[in-house]
Amino acid sequence: MNSTTWDILRKMYERSERNFDTDLAYYQEHGYVFDGGHYLLMGRAVGDYGWFIHLAIGKNGLQEFVNHMPYYLPHIGFSRDPSGVGEVKWYSTEKLVRKICKSN
Repeated sequence: MNSTTWDILRKMYERSERNFDTDLAYYQEHGYVFDGGHYLLMGRAVGDYGWFIHLAIGKNGLQEFVNHMPYYLPHIGFSRDPSGVGEVKWYSTEKLVRKICKSN
């Protein structure tokens, strides 16, 4: 992870009651962690329903997840609340992929 991504991550966790080391350990054991140097993602499968993205920071983070998700699930959910307690919104994987591809 580069210094800019690390700075964003540090600032995000400073504003949260969550602990980065605890979250990282959880997703390493129960989900997936993707560190591409310029992005960091943590997420997990929610049954057969979809992927919950706990964290996606850095350049093209969500696009990188779509490119590297371990297997297809019909939905992708995330919250835009950096504290990690906001409402999770779920999106169709197909529609999200189309939107990401269209913006490139």
